Amino acid sequence: MRYLKIASAKNPNTDFIELNDFYGFLCTQFQTLGINRQLEFLAIDNRQFETINKTNFREYVLTIEILTNYSKYDEKYNNLLKFFDRNKKYGLQLYFKPSAEADLRYCLCSLKSTGKTNKMQPITVTLVQTSLWLGNVQKITTSYTEESGNIFAFKNDDDIENYYCVSFSEDENISNYYCVLFARNIATKAIIKNNSYNSIPLIVRIKGTCISPVITITTQGETQPIKTVKIFATVNEGYYLEINSNIMSNGIWLVNEETGQRVDYTELVDNSFGSPYIFVDNGEYSISVADAGNNECITDIFYQEEYSE
Repeated sequence: MRYLKIASAKNPNTDFIELNDFYGFLCTQFQTLGINRQLEFLAIDNRQFETINKTNFREYVLTIEILTNYSKYDEKYNNLLKFFDRNKKYGLQLYFKPSAEADLRYCLCSLKSTGKTNKMQPITVTLVQTSLWLGNVQKITTSYTEESGNIFAFKNDDDIENYYCVSFSEDENISNYYCVLFARNIATKAIIKNNSYNSIPLIVRIKGTCISPVITITTQGETQPIKTVKIFATVNEGYYLEINSNIMSNGIWLVNEETGQRVDYTELVDNSFGSPYIFVDNGEYSISVADAGNNECITDIFYQEEYSE
């Protein structure tokens, strides 16, 4: 059975409308989900060379029925309109699972319009897709310690509590991101796997105390780093250093864990290693963090898989 939900991009875990409810809101019709790509080629002799590969995001038109008795219709209808109105500024997340066996994915959307003709008639909602389809959960992700050789992995939410190297974020700003947690005292490095075929950005948070941390990323099985990031910063206890590579919110900040106050640390980047922003292609990668003071370097790495359909 398919699953469909629209959630607030700001508070997706608490502010949402499920569209599978035969006693509430039910989506009875929607367009095929996915994206379109614009491809153009240049023919030379007996070969064609790709010159344009561009993602064209779609508009999704959903027909929503309010299934309730006549006396409660106005209340449910107004609640639906209030949901869309309060989320116009921050955007929406459209969740879709075509069957019970399929993975749950979602995309970011902006509300374009809502409309209806008469009372008790279906409501038409038009959403404009603003991201690729994102996957919340990595099914093969491990974090391990070289000393014991132990491997920590999970396949579903219920297993998380049994593996102390792995956790989800409680930060509402990135609550939909998968998180790998590691530190020098429990794991010298973490291994992440990007199953999607799109390059994905990482968000790295290094908690104090640490001095001039260095992040090293290596393709699993290789020895030569593909990316090194160094920040000339001292991070005290109660703070963390964030390197956010998300193109919509990228930056480097020192963040007070208690107050959330942020200070821009972009100017402290060691530019000899190139851009500090980290993207990984499809594949498996080893990530380690060290510093000049031999501190624990407790690190959270957040990421999402991105799918074209």
